[in-house]
Amino acid sequence: MPFFTLTDGAELHYLEAGSGETVVFLHGWACHSEFFKYQIEALSPHYHVLALDLRAHGRSEAGEAPLCVETFADDLKAFLDGLDVKSCYVVAWSMAVHVLLEYRRRYGEERMKKWVLIDMSPKPIRNRGEEWPYIMHPNMKRMCRLCKAPGVLPLMKLFRKPGGTSLFKKMFGKGADRSDLPWCIDQIQLADPRVMFPPLDSFTHKDYREDLPSIKIPTLVVEGDKKALFDPGNGYYMASHIPGATKLTLRGGHLCFMQDHERFNEALLAFLE
Repeated sequence: MPFFTLTDGAELHYLEAGSGETVVFLHGWACHSEFFKYQIEALSPHYHVLALDLRAHGRSEAGEAPLCVETFADDLKAFLDGLDVKSCYVVAWSMAVHVLLEYRRRYGEERMKKWVLIDMSPKPIRNRGEEWPYIMHPNMKRMCRLCKAPGVLPLMKLFRKPGGTSLFKKMFGKGADRSDLPWCIDQIQLADPRVMFPPLDSFTHKDYREDLPSIKIPTLVVEGDKKALFDPGNGYYMASHIPGATKLTLRGGHLCFMQDHERFNEALLAFLE
C-alpha cells in the first residue's frame, strides 16, 4: 500500500494502477479510494490511475492541519507535486468537487486536462430566507448541527447506528440498485465521527457559484436520476453554468457512478479520449 508523506508528517494513502496518462480519483465525505473500485478496474488497462484517500479518510492520517476543504486542496497540490504529476484528468465525487474547486481557486487550471464532477452542489446549504433549490438532504443539516453540539455521544449514536442511518440508505435513491449498500455502509461506519465532522462543517458551508462561469477545463457533470442526497436537477445547474460542460444522467442516486458503473465507465472512457 503506497503512502505519501505531507510536510506536517501526515501520511496519505493512495491506490495506484496502470500506466499512461494520469487519472486522479477523489472520493466523498466519510468514504475512501476503494469506492471507485469499479472505475479503477475499468481504467487501469488504459491509464495511470491514482485514487487518493483524503486526509483523515480511509487509511490516511489526520495530521495536525485543520480538517477542511482548504487543507484538502493544499494536500492535493502537494500530492501531485510529490508524484511529479504534471497533467491529469480528475474525477471528483461529492465533497471532493469542492476540494477541486478550491484547488482551482488557489493553484489555477494549468495541470488539469479534464474534470468529471459527480453529484455535488456548488452551495449545499441555503441561507435563511434565500431561494436556492440545490441543497442537501435535510438529514445532513441535522448532522451539521451535531458538529457543533457539546460532546460526541449524540454524534456517535447517529453515525454508528446498526445498519446505517436513513441518510446513508437514501444516498442510493428509492427504487435504485442497492447491491453495494451493505458494503458502503460498513465502509462509512469505519470512519471516526470525531474527525469526520470538521470537514462536513467545512464543505457544507461553501459557495462556489461565482467560480463556475470562469472554468475553462472541459467538464463532464454527472448525476443520478433518483432523489438522494440532492434532487435531480443539481447537475443541470452545474452543467449550464460551466462553459461547454456536458451532463450525464445515470441510474441511481448519490452513488450513481457505482450503481450504474458499466454505463459510467463507458462514458468516462469516451470523455477522456
